[in-house]
Amino acid sequence: MTTRDWQERWNRFLNRPVELLRCLGLVGFPSADRRASRRVLLFGGLLLVLDAILDWRIGAQISLAPLYLLPVTLVAWLVSQRAGMVFTALAAAFGLLCDLLVKTSSTDFSVPYWNALTRFGVFALIVWLLSTIRKQMRQLSEAVQDPRRFCGKSINAGK
Repeated sequence: MTTRDWQERWNRFLNRPVELLRCLGLVGFPSADRRASRRVLLFGGLLLVLDAILDWRIGAQISLAPLYLLPVTLVAWLVSQRAGMVFTALAAAFGLLCDLLVKTSSTDFSVPYWNALTRFGVFALIVWLLSTIRKQMRQLSEAVQDPRRFCGKSINAGK
């Protein structure tokens, strides 16, 4: 198998989630318009509320923090870093609310607040990493399309 075959397979693998979201009408990657951004925000908000309801119904026995990551990362990748941080704060607040509603008598008063703070910190770090990766991918895509503009030099400048 040649290098080109591996590159094509890798690109197909990376584009699968994007194609799925494009079929759902949620994204026009790489630059989503306002209508698509609103759809992603609405879909992410709905997922966040469903996660909170599920978290409340299940109780304190199982942590559903990984489920809260789905809408947070979706919004951070497809809309913006700022929107991802807003969803991070909402996810931490919903998690705190669920922890307080299903509070067991054995937990200390500060435990739900500590859990919310750590959840916010981890989610914020993930949002920052995703936005950095997305920014780098966009810059690399622009560099491949027009290398002269990316380097700031003309190819014929050395002659």
